[in-house]
Amino acid sequence: MKLPGVLEIYAAPAYRVHAAMLVAAGTASSCGVPLLPLHVTTAAGGTLSEAGYITTTSLLGSLVGLVMGRVSDRRSSNIGIIRTTALLLSTGWLAVGWTRSVTQVLLVAACFLSLSTVLNSQVFAAIAASPESVGRGRAKVTSALRSCFSVGFMIGPLLGSMLAGIGGIKAAFSFSGLLYLSIAFIAKSAAPASSEEESRKEGPAGAAEPGGLVRLAFFCALLSMVLMGDFLKTSYLPIYIIDNLGCSLLASGFLFGLCAGLELVAFPMLGALSARFGAEWIITIAVGVAAVCYGLLAGIHHLAAVYAIQLSHVWVFAALHGVGPTYGQRLLGPRVGTATASFFVAVAAAKGLSGVVAGVFAGSLGLPGLFWVPAATCAVAFAVMALTVSRGGGGSRTAGRRATAARHRPASPAP
Repeated sequence: MKLPGVLEIYAAPAYRVHAAMLVAAGTASSCGVPLLPLHVTTAAGGTLSEAGYITTTSLLGSLVGLVMGRVSDRRSSNIGIIRTTALLLSTGWLAVGWTRSVTQVLLVAACFLSLSTVLNSQVFAAIAASPESVGRGRAKVTSALRSCFSVGFMIGPLLGSMLAGIGGIKAAFSFSGLLYLSIAFIAKSAAPASSEEESRKEGPAGAAEPGGLVRLAFFCALLSMVLMGDFLKTSYLPIYIIDNLGCSLLASGFLFGLCAGLELVAFPMLGALSARFGAEWIITIAVGVAAVCYGLLAGIHHLAAVYAIQLSHVWVFAALHGVGPTYGQRLLGPRVGTATASFFVAVAAAKGLSGVVAGVFAGSLGLPGLFWVPAATCAVAFAVMALTVSRGGGGSRTAGRRATAARHRPASPAP
């Protein structure tokens, strides 16, 4: 029996290993990362500002990710890059629990933990480059499988909170390390589609757009300004809920897990909307909503309000992370590895930017006043994106319609 829509993608044998890797990566990251600032301010004896500066190490990982993206474009398979990166991440998370100073945490984060950017970009590049993704449509496949990453983010915060409560934060970090180790064993990268097959199936959308590299760089710069707020929330929302609102660690973990569960619906839905209305408009509207959400988060001091705002922000997150990678891939055409790595470089740059913002403003603004900063940056990015889309934002939708028509056009009879 033929399964409908997204379920057909989940059931496809070609994507089972990719789905497993994304679930493991999402669980590992969301289990350890939210607890890292608490480790810095407790076991390592650091301050809130020093906890923020730790996140700047992701900039090093972003540079490595961009180089590896270019390398993977020249290879038939990126399985070696995925396995090596997973092993290094496993080593880092197993080691960070033993650190007892801010300097030690900084070194481990820079050398090992920052490489999550490389792993994520390589897994999504492998998905986009596979023949099955070319045939089914990259946007549809990427958005659907991104939900597997969300499954991990639904599991990870709850597991991390429980493990930290039972065996301490070190136990949660060790579990993250073991999950990354499992990725190294199960990693599998499908052979990329040939350029001839990609051109035939994707039609005009398979070629790079004019000025695509410049447009991609501009898009990534704006994206970093927007996603900076997500990393501030990841680092400081648990502290705000526990220390300022007086709630338990479980309340924080439950919120992050609940949001990840909602992403299972949001990612496929926004992927379908982007195919209908255009990726640029979906992303632009999401940025505008983000500005409002951050403003409300900074101005309303109640746990119920935090839950409502964070659940609303899920749709913003799904739009940026589900539609964003495929938009970048369309701009660069066949250079899937470079385009995907560029998106994750923007994500890593946002993480580093959040560290700088936290280091500069956390002491003076405090919590939740710190969230006024992403509210302002999202408002600026929304204004810039709205002007850009109004002048040329129909390209994505037009190209997508041409590609769809090309895939359904009857083949010409042989002479």
